Formats: sequence, structure tokens, C-alpha cells
Amino acid sequence: MLLYVLDQDFETLELIDNFIELIWAERYRACGDFELYLPVNMCVDPYLTKGNYLHMKGSDQYMIIEDTKTVTNAKADAESVHKIVGRDLSSILDRRVIWKQIDFTGTVQNLIKKILNENVISPANPNRAIPNFVFIESSGGRMDEEIQNIQFHGENVLEAIRSLCEVFDLGFKVLPHGVGGFSFQLYAGADRSYDQDVNPWVVFSPEYENLAGTTLLEKTSTYKNTALVYNEWVTREYSGADVTEDVIETEVEVFNSFGEVTGLDRKEIFVQSYANHAKNDAASTQYTDAEYEEILKSEGRADLADYEVASAFTGEFEHNGQFVINRDFSMGDIVSVENEYGQRGRCRIIELIYSQSDTGETVIPSFENVDGSAIVDY
Repeated sequence: MLLYVLDQDFETLELIDNFIELIWAERYRACGDFELYLPVNMCVDPYLTKGNYLHMKGSDQYMIIEDTKTVTNAKADAESVHKIVGRDLSSILDRRVIWKQIDFTGTVQNLIKKILNENVISPANPNRAIPNFVFIESSGGRMDEEIQNIQFHGENVLEAIRSLCEVFDLGFKVLPHGVGGFSFQLYAGADRSYDQDVNPWVVFSPEYENLAGTTLLEKTSTYKNTALVYNEWVTREYSGADVTEDVIETEVEVFNSFGEVTGLDRKEIFVQSYANHAKNDAASTQYTDAEYEEILKSEGRADLADYEVASAFTGEFEHNGQFVINRDFSMGDIVSVENEYGQRGRCRIIELIYSQSDTGETVIPSFENVDGSAIVDY
């Protein structure tokens, strides 16, 4: 693996091919990250400084150097190392919050575009803008699905986008754009599983010698399927100089995509909402009770998305084998996955971890079942 160090204009400063270990993780709908371990003498490298970028040959992702740590060891058999860590370019969205309340009905892509426009691209306060940041329109997947009466205020921009992509099964990435600029784009991977005949099939299986050391995880301990969303607001009535205030409480019940369940199968969470129902300020949005309840339900559904069954299937990928990354398949694609015990499923690639050390190079993909809670045994 070859690493390039770049400055903040994305100009190459140097090539690094002498390191102890590299762990480079790319993700479909979350921020990627890296860990780089170097000989301790490289801690004085003037280019390996916070704010500069790393790029791995063969990847479209760029990482920001964020933290460094030098660990020296006086023992003769222990190696002193310089550790550098950071996250991909989407981490710059972690630097902004949704400053002004957003009330929205429309497609998920237009909502994310609005969030970025108002808080990153062209906010009312120009000091909040990230220069040369652009939004690129996309198509495919569920990005044109409608959202009704959703509200945001104060959320971290990266987390708000991540939660929306989780609900609508979309990926996102931030890539270089021009000199020192950035582009944001939503995407949905292609279906390359057995269940379609448009794209060539991609199958990961020990039988085809392209997947080894598989691990199947199904975690239900944190699963929740029902949310109680609660809010209260104050109404004011003016009569001359007198003001009458009433505290109004609203509760709504929300279920995940499987609908309402009962008994031991029902697992609940509480969601405290701070959405605004109405104000006496004429410039503020006024909602009917039905519209306001839909806002609360949207908050509940977004929170429930973080409590789905954790189902993951991982294995070491033979990257010099039959299927080549970014040629035969890419991040976010849906593929067929099998293990040596006959368990198989239609899975989305949600993570790729590249690793190189003195033991060699590996690529470990993580798969998420798209048709149910776990890979099933046929």
C-alpha cells in the first residue's frame, strides 16, 4: 500500500512507503478513519502534521490527520513508534451544528441539501461557511423518498446526515473538489446479488476462495422497536396587558418498520423532543396538531433506527482474487455472501478495512443483511 501526504490544497507533498502498520477503514454511511504507525524517527517529518491529508493509492477517500502520538520504549526488544490517526473528509461536517431551526417536507436528498446549504455552504453568518464546498445531486436508491414534517434544530450536521442515511439506507461521501474544496454526494450501491439479472453477480464465499475466517454476528441486546416521543410547549394568549400561559403536553407512539408488537417482543425507548409546535411570532411556522405529531413521529423513527438488530458478517477478503475492489464491486453494493456452514444472504458492503503490517496485506469487508435481521441458513 502506498500513502500520499497532501497539503490543504490537495497538492502532493511526499510519498510514504515505509511504515510499521496501516489500518484504513472506509464506511458506507459513517465517517471512515485510519491509524498509521511509523518508525519513531519520522515524528519529525514536517509534512505529517495536523490538518494535512493522507490518500491511499487505489482508494477514492482522503483522510485528515487529526491526532499524533509518539511512544518511545527503552527496552531493546520493543520498538518505539509514532502513531497518527484521523478521519475521512466527511468529518469536517462534525464541525457544524444545525444553527437555525429547519422545518421540512420533501425528499431526503433535498433535506440533506438544505442542511448543508444553511450550515456549511452558504449559511447566514459567512464565518460559518466552509469555503469551496459544493453539493452534487445524485439519483438511485431511496433518495427521492418523501419526508413529511420533519424538524431539526441544534443537531450535529454529520450525525443528522448519518441518521437520515441510516433510515433510508443511503451512503454518503465527501471528496476533494478543485483546489482545497470539497464535494458532498449521496449514493446507493448497485445490486450484484443472485436476486437480479442486470449486473454481473458478485459472490463472497470460502467455496470460491475469496472469503476466509468468517464471523457472523447477530446482536439483539440493544434492539428496540417502540418509541414514546414526548414534548411540551407553552401557549400564550394576550388580553390587553394580561398574558395567559398554558403548558401543553404531547405524546406519540412510534413503531419501527415491523409495526406494533406486544408482550416480551415489545422493546421501548423514550425520546424527549424539543420541537417547536407554534409561536406567537408571525415569522415562525405554525403547525396543525396533526402536522406536529408527524414531526414527533419522524424524530421517533430516526431514533429507533439506531436500535436495530446489529447484524454483521465479516471475513478476510482475497483482494487479488476473482473480484477486484472498485472494478467488480464498490462500497455500498449489494452482493451474495456465503460461509462454510451454508449460511448465506443478500448483503450490503458497509465497511472495508485495509490493513498492512509485517504479516502482509489484508482487506476485511463487513456486510449488512438487507432482507432481514440476520444471514439465514438455506
